[in-house]
Amino acid sequence: MITKYIIPYVYFFRSRFTRMDRGLSWILIEPVPVFLLTYYLANIPLVEFIVLFLLASAAYMTIYESGYIENDSISIMNEEFPV
Repeated sequence: MITKYIIPYVYFFRSRFTRMDRGLSWILIEPVPVFLLTYYLANIPLVEFIVLFLLASAAYMTIYESGYIENDSISIMNEEFPV
């Protein structure tokens, strides 16, 4: 069960987006503006940029999710009935 969380974005989407509107909001607020701004500033072909952007995003989310998992694990230690 826990092994599925080694895939980037799995824990993030399962734990933070319980509704579709939250996922859509996150996509419009986080990756879209970053993608557009960094592509505007980059001087490389679009296909190469997309590949690099996806790899960088996956690396970032892996680190980000590790913090989320640790924070959630510590948060539920003192709860009597964790969900």
